[in-house]
Amino acid sequence: MEYKITFNNTKNNKPGISLGEENDYWHLNELNSCDTEYILNDVLPNIEKIWNGEKYWDEYRSPTYGAFDTYEFGFDATLIEFGKEISVVSYGFREGSFEVPSEEIYTLLKEWGEHLMNWENETT
Repeated sequence: MEYKITFNNTKNNKPGISLGEENDYWHLNELNSCDTEYILNDVLPNIEKIWNGEKYWDEYRSPTYGAFDTYEFGFDATLIEFGKEISVVSYGFREGSFEVPSEEIYTLLKEWGEHLMNWENETT
């Protein structure tokens, strides 16, 4: 997966991700709409758990409560179900989906998260 971390595509020069428009990965650009706090305080810690082989505890997921070996996150029309090996990206309000090696999603989000943390520290 090819991507760029950009610094001028969103308000206040917040770091964003750019995955182009030539393949299915462009759906991940919608993650730029997520709050910084959501990415840093919810998404990153939970994908880290899954990546390390831990379970994600979800007290809200229906129909049962419990620990899961995937973590779902995203914004509006694009959702990512992050698993240890394979992640599924659903787009168009679940009209379509494709699989991505989880390592690619993990690497992208870790790098973007570092830029978001630096940006947040510089602007507060």
